[in-house]
Amino acid sequence: MNLAARLAGAFPAETAGLAHDPVRMIVEAGATLSPDSFDVSVAGRPVSIPERLYVDAGRLPRPSRVESGVLACLLTRHHDGYVRQRALDSVLASQAPWAAPFIVRLIGEYVVEILDEIEAAFEREVSQPVREFVAENPEFVRLTKARVESYWDCYHRHIPRETYAGFKLLARLERAGAA
Repeated sequence: MNLAARLAGAFPAETAGLAHDPVRMIVEAGATLSPDSFDVSVAGRPVSIPERLYVDAGRLPRPSRVESGVLACLLTRHHDGYVRQRALDSVLASQAPWAAPFIVRLIGEYVVEILDEIEAAFEREVSQPVREFVAENPEFVRLTKARVESYWDCYHRHIPRETYAGFKLLARLERAGAA
């Protein structure tokens, strides 16, 4: 599968028009992808999201406001944690169902600053699209829980379990009836 098809496959088919220009921007910037991806469902539609995106984010043109949400979602898969963190704000602000898997995947990663941002965003309430995504993808949630546990055990044991943002986020999802 070519690069453009893999990037477009990260979104439900009905968003193809919205994803076209951000995908083109990434391809034209000379991006490559890791061979791995994760397969989930978004509102009953299968998507396959690349694990890592390798591109010079500084070479990407500025997208329109409408396209920026799609581009931000893809940049949450960037190999550089700082790029992932910068993209996160736009993704957290989105109420689009297709943004939810990008948020939940970040919960299962090791960058504490990203976890803290997601926790702050979910402090008042876990968004409806995220709750629906989690309910629809129980196996992915189990994998995310295992990753939170593993990353905490490997890199963040110095943080008490009850104050570690990853565990607090999982508890929020459970309280919201989503996990």
